[in-house]
Amino acid sequence: MTQLETNYRRALRSYPRVWRQQNESVILGTLLDVAEAEERTAPRAMELMHLVVSGMLTRFGLWLTTRTRDWIATTALGIGAAMSVGLVLSGTWMPWSRVLGPYTGRYIPEANPLLDFGIIIYTLWILGFIASLIPGQWKTGRAFMIVALVAPLVFAVINRPTHLYGPNDRTLVFFTIMAALVLLGTPRQKKVGYVASAAGVGIVFLWLANAKPAIGYIDDRRFWDALVSPDKLAIAIAIAAVAAVYLNVRYRTPRQIILILLIPWITVCGASFYLDDPMNGVRFAIAVAAGLILTESVYRGLIDTESGYFGRNRIGA
Repeated sequence: MTQLETNYRRALRSYPRVWRQQNESVILGTLLDVAEAEERTAPRAMELMHLVVSGMLTRFGLWLTTRTRDWIATTALGIGAAMSVGLVLSGTWMPWSRVLGPYTGRYIPEANPLLDFGIIIYTLWILGFIASLIPGQWKTGRAFMIVALVAPLVFAVINRPTHLYGPNDRTLVFFTIMAALVLLGTPRQKKVGYVASAAGVGIVFLWLANAKPAIGYIDDRRFWDALVSPDKLAIAIAIAAVAAVYLNVRYRTPRQIILILLIPWITVCGASFYLDDPMNGVRFAIAVAAGLILTESVYRGLIDTESGYFGRNRIGA
């Protein structure tokens, strides 16, 4: 075996074993023929990078079915759009600030991207959501979401030296991850509206439960510190992880949908704990890792059970 073939085989290991058994010999033969025709004794760097990236995407595609990816995209878009509307109306631009001003002692400036670039990010999410509801317009919606994926990173870099007022770093990270989840699949036209409505009701409930009538202003910082504080969020994450296993075993709902949708929330929760005390952040990371291992172990144990409430026989009955 030549060094050229060895390098190609190493790159092809990024593909799943089943895929390699079916396709490796053909792909490898083609790569070697092309290299021989070009009189090369080593693979090109871009060639290896393409093989590795394609292999990882293939693994990811086999792990997540099209239906699962679409549901993740649908849920992420609905939640992100509802949060965007909530943060615009309650923080970035507050239409009733002139009414509450005399009581709160402050007036909230109207939406201005030069003063608060958060309005740009939230608008992109709202436009992407609207496009997903219009038949045949998801290509436009996908374009909005691609910009929404990049915009927080750009604004974070710009904001470092200028110190403009804008969303908290936790908000930027959250919406970046959520945009990546939306781009995993194609949102379901009707379902995304239902998800956004449910998320909107949840946000309104949190707002009413935590905001005093005379202090209606809630920017994204207070959203993460009060409405969904780290302690509340950690409990909700634990409940959601247990629910993911139960729904998968009892109703065959792909548990990956819930577990992957927890990624942005886990990230923000960990960051909040870390900002409060770095050791709390480390403890949270250890707890999450242990929880994932425990969840997967419990899941495997329940799936292997031959009888009982959660067993395969009971589910199939």
